Amino acid sequence: MVQEAAGDYLGQEMRGGGIVAGGCRDYGFRQMKGGWGVVKGDAGKFLGLGNNGGMIAVQGSCGERAGWLMRSGRLYVRHDAGEYLGLLMSGGEILVRGEAGRRAGWRRKGGRIAAGRLGPEAADGVLELG
Repeated sequence: MVQEAAGDYLGQEMRGGGIVAGGCRDYGFRQMKGGWGVVKGDAGKFLGLGNNGGMIAVQGSCGERAGWLMRSGRLYVRHDAGEYLGLLMSGGEILVRGEAGRRAGWRRKGGRIAAGRLGPEAADGVLELG
C-alpha cells in the first residue's frame, strides 16, 4: 500500500496481486495483464494504457486518454474523466460515474463505455447514464 500519491508508471505491467495508492501521476497501471489497482484520490493522464486484463478503480478523477488502446479488463472512475476516454479501445469495460470529457470512445473498435454525462463529440455506442 502506498500511503501518499505515487509517481508515474504505478503498477506498470502487473500480472497479478494488487496495489492501493493515495493517488498517482501519469501512466498508472499501464500494460496491465491481471491483478487490481485502487487509487484513493485522482489519477493522471494515460491511466490503463494498453491494458489486457485486470481491474482499476479510481475514487477521484482521472486525466485524458484513460483506457487508451485497452484490449480487456475493467476501469471504474468515481468522478470525472478527461478527453479521449477509451481512445482506440478494442475490448474491456469503462464506467465513469461523473462526466467523460470530449470525444469519449473515439475510434473505439469494441468494448463498452458508460458515463454519467458525456462531453461533446462522444462516439456512437457510448452510453450516457444520465
